[in-house]
Amino acid sequence: MGAKHFGARITRLEDPALLTGRGQFVDDISLPRALHAAFVRSPHAHARFRKIDSAAARAMPGIHAVLTADDMPPRIATGQIPMLVPNPAIRTPRTQIALARDEVCYVGQTVAVVVADSRHLAEDAAAAVEIDCPRRGESRRGPRARRSGLQHRGPGADELRRRRCRVQECAACV
Repeated sequence: MGAKHFGARITRLEDPALLTGRGQFVDDISLPRALHAAFVRSPHAHARFRKIDSAAARAMPGIHAVLTADDMPPRIATGQIPMLVPNPAIRTPRTQIALARDEVCYVGQTVAVVVADSRHLAEDAAAAVEIDCPRRGESRRGPRARRSGLQHRGPGADELRRRRCRVQECAACV
């Protein structure tokens, strides 16, 4: 949207269908033999895994797979997701990893994915995955963070420290 269009009315073609309840969304499309995924997410801002027990979820009917970082190919398990639209202004592009390995660094970080016949089965199985992960300290700045080892690591970490990164919860925080 250009500057000359800022604040101007725009005719939207989808409005009549949405306003009358005839809109169609991706969730409305049903394909034969399509599988559904649900993600298991961390409830903690910072925790180290002791164990991920997916046996109960795997045993449920209609479940095709329960995947953790250990089940992924090495490049996907340890590498960060590439940026879709690289920007030359971002000198140290940082994204999250696909599934957390050994520890989580923010609330909601993905730990496992469940693939099933239906969304409901996938969500039920995701709830059955048990993660033994005691919380760790969550200080992000200052001497307490340095003592506890909660610092940025990886490529570009020195630049992040130099710029006094204020990102509270990122995949690079440890």
